Formats: sequence, structure tokens, C-alpha cells
Amino acid sequence: MFSEIRFKGQVTIYINTGNGALEKQLALTGDRPYNVHFGETIFSLGDLDDDGFSDVATGASKVDNIAGAVYVYHGYAGGVVPQQKINPVMQMFGQSISGGIYMDGNGCPDFTTGAFMSDSMVLLRASTVIMVDISTFLLGIINITVPCRHVPEEIGLNCVLMADVDKKEKGQLPGVYFVLLGETVGQVLEKLQLAHMEGLCHCYVVHMKQRVQDVISLIMFEAAYSLRTHVTGE
Repeated sequence: MFSEIRFKGQVTIYINTGNGALEKQLALTGDRPYNVHFGETIFSLGDLDDDGFSDVATGASKVDNIAGAVYVYHGYAGGVVPQQKINPVMQMFGQSISGGIYMDGNGCPDFTTGAFMSDSMVLLRASTVIMVDISTFLLGIINITVPCRHVPEEIGLNCVLMADVDKKEKGQLPGVYFVLLGETVGQVLEKLQLAHMEGLCHCYVVHMKQRVQDVISLIMFEAAYSLRTHVTGE
């Protein structure tokens, strides 16, 4: 429970980096008040949220005028993050913590904590974790080339080609530009005539700006098109 402020308490997290070497990750201090005895008890709860990392709880039995509280932290690859503060209306709640038992048989670890001055013990049950997997697929029976009535043999398209769209979406300056007729532009606008069942190919030159620091990230291109007859003013 060492801390710079008397009796406040703190819990220091160290990450095992291998070969017995421990690296300090962060110090937990709860709500930072005076004389709360944060870290008086600490217990490994197991994996509460079924993410593959162990979670931990620590008590501060004198927080909120000795009402007490239990702080739950979820583990992840880099250490722990605050998840929940449990503070029912009791006295010295969180002075002791014990767990690792499936009290209700649902496969999720539950734990108990004592409230010394309330002469009580509280069972805290973990909620069932529901994992949802989503996948999409295309039906092979859909024929996208079925001819329709009144479709012309040739259509006009308005096309827009943009580069580095991911940076633009993030509000960052693009790292590349197009060169058209000796001028640099950020996007290409074209009016095309496309014949039925025939391909059409256009080549464009893209240059990378000087002094670009990020030369590793992918350059994302985006092409958008619309029927020319649907464009206002055409």
C-alpha cells in the first residue's frame, strides 16, 4: 500500500518481458483520495471477459468514508485497464477478496469480498460472455449479366479517381498526386463512353511528394462512378 500520500495506497503493475526481467507498466491508484488503503487486498479473478487475459481486483476498504470499494481491472497484452468500481452501501467493503470458483456453474469466474464493519460477505457473479461471429457470402446463382429491356449498347459515365483516400478521411495531407497535362491534381475527373460487354482502360501517372516520412503505409485508391444522365446539368 505504499504511496507518497499517507495511507492512500497504490498497486504497481510489472510486465514479465522474459528471462525473469520485469518492466514497470503503470501504477494504479483508484480515485486518489487520502487514507483509503487502496491495494489493501488484491486478487487474480481469472478471465472474466473471455478474451484470453487474466483480470484482477483490488480493494480500498476506507474509500468514501470507510464505505469501501472494489476496483476491477481487465487484462490485455500491454497490462491492465480500469473496468469497474463496485461500491455498495456498506462499511469497509473490499477488505478481503477471494475468487476463482464458478458458483453458479456458468463457466465464468465469480468472487467474494468481505465488508468487515457490516459483518457481511458479498458474492459477485460474473456475467455470461456471448461471442458473436459474423460472416458474409455471395450466392453463386446470381447472374449479373442478364440483359434488361431498353438498355442502350453504350452508356456515358462520370468517373472520379482519388489517391490516398485513407489519409484524406483522417484529415491528413495525401502523400501522392496525379499529373495531367503538366499540372498536378489531387483527383482525376473523366467522362467515359462504355460499350456493353467491352472493357475500357485508361493510364494515369501518380507521383509521390518530396520529403514524405511515411513510405511504408499502403496508398489507397478509390474509383467512383455514376450514370451521366443522372448528373444534374447533363
